[in-house]
Parts: sequence; structure tokens; C-alpha cells
Amino acid sequence: MSLARAEVRAVKPEKVVLRMVGNETVLLNTDTGRYFALNDVGTQVWARLMSEASVQAACDALCREFDADLREIEMDVDQLLARLDAEGLVEIRRVEP
Repeated sequence: MSLARAEVRAVKPEKVVLRMVGNETVLLNTDTGRYFALNDVGTQVWARLMSEASVQAACDALCREFDADLREIEMDVDQLLARLDAEGLVEIRRVEP
């Protein structure tokens, strides 16, 4: 991620449809037909990313929620966002002041 996590947030593009299937969340890019399934932990990460003001705020909240190492969570979130971004399933936008 080229910008600091505190400077960006994750946004679901309009072209992405989200559905719950059991304990998983399925994200479908309606432009490409590509989809991605998130397990229960991935679903919790997605929910935090969509609800927090920045990627860093989401990481901080996940750190408290899972009582895990912040650096490890940041790396995992960065990897997930990179994969979702590559599939057109998330947009990374600068936080509005």
C-alpha cells in the first residue's frame, strides 16, 4: 500500500455484489464475473474495513477484537486488500478530511 493506512479507507465498488452463504461472504464483480469467498474471519475483517474511517482504524479494531499482534494484522489486511483490489472487488480511497 503506497499511502499510510491512516490516510486510506476501503470502499465496496457499486459493481460488486455481496452475499452471505452460510458463514462465508461471497463478493462478485459483476463486470468481470470474478468472485471471492471470505471465511468467517475474512467476513469480520471485511465488516471492519467497511465500517471504520480508515484501514488503520480497522486494523486497530481487529487487533483489540482478536487480541492479536498489530503488525501481523496489518500485514494480513494489506495482503487481503491487495488481492481484492487486483480482482476489482474493493477500492482504496484517500480519507476525506
